[in-house]
Amino acid sequence: MPNEQLKEDNIQKTLESGLKCFLMKGIEGTQRNDIVALSGISRRSVLRYFNCKEKFVIAVLKFFGDYQYEYGCQLYYKNLKPHCSGLEALKAYLNAVKTIFLENSDYFALLAEGELYLGHSKCQTNSVINNYVGNFTASSKALQDILEQGIKDGSIKHFTNFSPQESVVFCQSFFGMLIHLALSKGMGVYTLEDCMAIIDKFLEMFFASIQ
Repeated sequence: MPNEQLKEDNIQKTLESGLKCFLMKGIEGTQRNDIVALSGISRRSVLRYFNCKEKFVIAVLKFFGDYQYEYGCQLYYKNLKPHCSGLEALKAYLNAVKTIFLENSDYFALLAEGELYLGHSKCQTNSVINNYVGNFTASSKALQDILEQGIKDGSIKHFTNFSPQESVVFCQSFFGMLIHLALSKGMGVYTLEDCMAIIDKFLEMFFASIQ
């Protein structure tokens, strides 16, 4: 139906504009008028789609999180070689996440800002990841499948009893590191180059520990 399609298009424009405003002005500093001005959607419509800022913040974080997940899947399958080992698949998976951080490190910092805005006294990384990182459950399941493949084919040797819960914990730890690096970059503690060097060192040590 035309009206339904128009509504969906307007909501997407509103979310895209909200993301841009959050990245430019911060969540706290963004007002409804900023969204209206950037999106071209009427104030009344924006209010009808999202009747409070908290709901809008959650919608924006999930909207971009889902986009990042789909983009990550594209990167993963693009770099995945036919008939590769589980270890090679794991490297492709984590390198895809690394590429997303390289291209969109501010998004990871925005996750923490969103958590703080939504009422937590301090940033709880696991809560941020579980709630707002796009398809986190699917990401953890994909990691578990890759690890099981590597264990079966012998390319991964030191996680022979790796459980689904441990794959969740590893995902939380890895994404948590990215969030904290992004926050440090935003505060001027690290440059993007520093962050990438830390990620590369982490991955180097991790891969050395499982082969």
